Amino acid sequence: MTLARRCSWALSMSIAAAPSLAAAQQLGGAEGFEPPLLRLALGLLLCTFVALIAALAMRRFIRTGSLGPVGGLSTLLRPAPRKLRVIESHRLSPHADACVFVCDGREYLVIVSTSGATVLREHTGGAETSS
Repeated sequence: MTLARRCSWALSMSIAAAPSLAAAQQLGGAEGFEPPLLRLALGLLLCTFVALIAALAMRRFIRTGSLGPVGGLSTLLRPAPRKLRVIESHRLSPHADACVFVCDGREYLVIVSTSGATVLREHTGGAETSS
């Protein structure tokens, strides 16, 4: 194509793409848009409910690592059973704590410091072992 042809083609395309007065007509006879407020409110409530159930399921999954048996909404609302229970904790120094906790029916006395944790005593049922 020559330069004159390219310019005339580009000019004709720009004129064709430009809006003209004949295309701008007044639309009439239509009513105003009124959104269905009841449907919007019910949709918002449904989405909120689904988000709440998902948040409860995620909280239970993060705590236990599984959702456990699917028992409906009451399963998600009930807190997951805990295996570890802290009985007592005392600060011995700015860098060390003494903790007594129970895990799986065993009671442990542990010293926790910046260098690590040391089990001083383990008490199982009626028997006591020292390490």
